Amino acid sequence: MPTDGFDIKVYTVGEDYAHAEARKCPSIDGIVKRNKVTGKEIRFPVNLTSWEKEIARRVSIEFK
Repeated sequence: MPTDGFDIKVYTVGEDYAHAEARKCPSIDGIVKRNKVTGKEIRFPVNLTSWEKEIARRVSIEFK
């Protein structure tokens, strides 16, 4: 799945809630972008499509 150099992580809570975040893929250049103040990795929220939400729901159901 092409992501333009980003890793996308989807987190689910039960079968009715999913949250997605993107980060620059460190495998491209070995660098992880971090916030200069907190040192935490910089991530961006991602809006999931209806189909992606359905996939997340099915995975959550399957893994309980």
